[in-house]
Amino acid sequence: MVDEKYRTFWPRLGASIVDGFVFFLVFIAYLVFWKIDMPVFIRACGFLLYWFAQVTYSIGFHARFGQTLGKMATKVKVLDISERKLTLRQAVLRDSIPLLLVVIGVVQNFPAVLAGDDPFAHQASVKWDLNTTLQLIGGFGWTLAEIITMVTNSKRRAIHDFIARSIVVRIPEPSEHPEVLAA
Repeated sequence: MVDEKYRTFWPRLGASIVDGFVFFLVFIAYLVFWKIDMPVFIRACGFLLYWFAQVTYSIGFHARFGQTLGKMATKVKVLDISERKLTLRQAVLRDSIPLLLVVIGVVQNFPAVLAGDDPFAHQASVKWDLNTTLQLIGGFGWTLAEIITMVTNSKRRAIHDFIARSIVVRIPEPSEHPEVLAA
């Protein structure tokens, strides 16, 4: 039986959707950015800002608040395994795999950006090479492993929670635990 405070699968999925919508808007802004004629240096800075925005957002919000905007909306919070505030180090560790994938993506696409090409313009006609196949399988495999890990342990910890020694809990409603308000 899973304790109620650890029943976070659906709220975490909802948080991912909310955060995904936020970054869909950032992506639209990025596409508009590429339509404006500007020096390559500014495009390169915009490219780096876009690629690192999501992982920086996640690390920063988790370190500062224990929550992203999505987690705030769905009333769940990331804490240290001892259920204290998450540290910056833990927030970085929690996002270490996405951070690694961002670095790989930047390394792969930055030469095209420096040449003045929009890396997303080429993604509509992706050639199915070994690199593309490995990225898709790796991304799907990681997501599947995260979900399987989360639903098969009593505290609903995903792999990234084990890496960072973190846990996600439901935030109780004030009426459920009035003693929390007094603290």
